Amino acid sequence: MLKFLKNYPWLSVFTLGVVLYALFCGVVLDVDSESYISNGIFRSPIYPLLISASTKLFGSAVYKPVIVCQIFLVMLGAIYLSNVLRKAYTLSERTQTVIVAILVLPYLMKWGNFLLTQGVAYGLLLLVVAHFLQWGFRQSWMNWLWGLFFLAICVLTRRQFVFMYPVGVFLVLLIAYVKKQALSKSIACLLVLVGSFFMTDALEKTYHYVVHGKYTTVPFLGIQLAVAPMYLATEVDANLFQDPLEKDVFIKAYQKMKQDCSNAECEFGRSLPPYAHYYLNYNRICWEAIWPAARYRPHQDAYTVDKMLIGMSKTLIMAHWDKWGSLFLLNVINNMGGYYYTALLLFAFFGFLVRYQKKQDAFSLGVVLVLLVNAGNYALIALVELAFAPYQFYTNTLVLVVMGLVILKQMTLSSSKGKLI
Repeated sequence: MLKFLKNYPWLSVFTLGVVLYALFCGVVLDVDSESYISNGIFRSPIYPLLISASTKLFGSAVYKPVIVCQIFLVMLGAIYLSNVLRKAYTLSERTQTVIVAILVLPYLMKWGNFLLTQGVAYGLLLLVVAHFLQWGFRQSWMNWLWGLFFLAICVLTRRQFVFMYPVGVFLVLLIAYVKKQALSKSIACLLVLVGSFFMTDALEKTYHYVVHGKYTTVPFLGIQLAVAPMYLATEVDANLFQDPLEKDVFIKAYQKMKQDCSNAECEFGRSLPPYAHYYLNYNRICWEAIWPAARYRPHQDAYTVDKMLIGMSKTLIMAHWDKWGSLFLLNVINNMGGYYYTALLLFAFFGFLVRYQKKQDAFSLGVVLVLLVNAGNYALIALVELAFAPYQFYTNTLVLVVMGLVILKQMTLSSSKGKLI
């Protein structure tokens, strides 16, 4: 990276400014930071291990090395991705510098100095997208393997990015279809991707077994997955559960929701837009109804509760799959910015997808991949959460860069060399 910066003075100056600013701001602790410091059961392995390494090497409560690591990863990811775009799209240095500035903007505004996974996961995601793009451009095995390596580290840092595996599958199938890639090579790429997914999953489970005594992933999916189906549930749905404990949990949670007017049957909720009532009551359903009903039993640990709630969620989703599907789509649309913005992104996605099928150009592939990454992120968020900034900014920033490049491309070419402005 240093050799590259020597050739680009403006980018070098900007990078130095970011590093100095981040170091000057120091470490910012958040309410969730303690769970990473204490290596809590609800956290994936990489970030607690990074904090642990910092404190063992530099002393107790010394976290600045973690921030330095975050600075390095974000700048590496931003510069590497911008360099991939510069070469593929023939960009000028000033345009590349602007791209890097946009990519690191979320870091400078908030997340980079917080002792949270966002500071590490964001830089890793940029590296994953960059290597996936490079593989799409030239189908190099090294780019594919590096992309999957960084994806594994990213998922082990923040499990939210598991959605990138389906994105990878789509990318392989798209290249195979458009470029008539040999079937054996496409199958090999998919097998490596699937193997990477299961290996990453096994690594996280092994970590939890060694540290917490349970061979499983983070026991946090159940409580989040249960919110939407519980919101849509009716009183008679208690009969769906044969297990007395599951039935008892459902009845207690449902009664609390009915008392708080936080379920879909509430008269007040019917006077609001369908998504609005659910949005307003998500945390109340999650932490005031479901969690107290499921958690407080002497023989129930977090892992047992998680497994039970996942099973209950599946039962309720199957019973109300049409209503649950509608609520899920409403979540995706509202989280992405509403009907018009979602329609604009869909139009851009399919438009550039058709263009790529006809021209096989790098520009179209880049737009398609970034928009797909953004859609995958929002789909996963809608499945289990509300769209808060810590979940959104990763892919929103990528979309901003790509849409800016689309506008530049449509405006004009800046010189006879064919460089974009």
